[in-house]
Amino acid sequence: MWNRILRRVFFIIPQLFAFSLLVFALAQWMPGDALTGSLTNLDNPWYIRYLQWVANMIRGDFGLSYTYRMPVVVLVGARFGNTLWLAVASLLLTYLIAVPLGIYAGRFNGSLGDKVIRFFNSISFALPIFIVALLLVWLFGFQLALFPTRGMPLLPESQTLLASLLNRVHHLALPALAFAFSASASTIQRLRSGIIEAKQEDYVLTARSKGVPESMVYRKHIFRNSSLPITALLGYDITGLIGASIFIEYVFAYPGIGRLFISSLESRDFSVIIAVLLIYGLAALVGTLVSDIILTIVDPRVRVR
Repeated sequence: MWNRILRRVFFIIPQLFAFSLLVFALAQWMPGDALTGSLTNLDNPWYIRYLQWVANMIRGDFGLSYTYRMPVVVLVGARFGNTLWLAVASLLLTYLIAVPLGIYAGRFNGSLGDKVIRFFNSISFALPIFIVALLLVWLFGFQLALFPTRGMPLLPESQTLLASLLNRVHHLALPALAFAFSASASTIQRLRSGIIEAKQEDYVLTARSKGVPESMVYRKHIFRNSSLPITALLGYDITGLIGASIFIEYVFAYPGIGRLFISSLESRDFSVIIAVLLIYGLAALVGTLVSDIILTIVDPRVRVR
C-alpha cells in the first residue's frame, strides 16, 4: 500500500513540471511582462528564463500587481484564506446534505421520499451553479433576508473569537449552500446506487439469513461498501470546488482568489493571473492525489495492483 502511495506522490512531480511549463509559455505569449511585473532579460534562452522564474517562485516572488501596486504574493495571500474558508464550509455542507439523503434514498428506494430526492437531484443536475447562486441570493437574501448576499464582514479587533466565527459563518452560508446544492447531487446518486446494488449482494443476504439486525446490516455491510466511491472521490470534489469558486465568489462578491482572478482578467493584470492559475493547477493535482491515496487506503482491491 505505501509503495503505491509513494509512487503516486512521485508521479505528481512530472505533472507539476508539465503544468509549470504550460503556464510559463502562456506568460511568454501575454503582452507586457506577465512573469515578474517588470522588464525581464529576454536575451536569455527560454530555459534560462524558465529556471529563473521557478527560482523566483520558490523564494515567494511572484512579481508585482500593476493594478494594486503591491507584491502578488501579498495580494493573493490575503484572499487565499477566504477561499480556504469557503472550500471547507462547502465540502462539509455537501457531505452533511448528501450522505443522509443518499442513505435514505438507497435504503427506501421507490418510496415517496426517494422520488422527491431524485426530483430535486434532477433539478440540481440541470441548473448551472451560477443560476443556483442567484436563486439563493433572491430567496434567502432579498425575500427572506436571512443571510447577507455579498462580501465578508470587517471584524473589529475587540470582537470575541466566537462572535467573529459566527459572523464569518453567517456570511459563508449562502456561498457554501450554492456549491453544496450543486455538488451534493452526484454524491447522493452514487451513494444511492451503491446501496441499492449492495442490498442484493450475497454477503448481505447471508447476514440477514443469520438473523443480524437490519440496522447492523446497513451499518457494517451495506453502507461500508457503498461509501467507498464517495470517500475516494473527496479529492475530486476539491477539484470541482476550484472551478465553482470562480462563479460563486463573483456572484456573492466574495473576496477570494476566484473573484480576484476575474477582476485580474478584466484589468489584464497578468502577474496575478499567472499566480492564481498556478494555485488552481496545484490544487487540482493535489485533489487528484488525495483521491488516489484515500482509495488506496479504503479499498483493499487497489492495494494488490
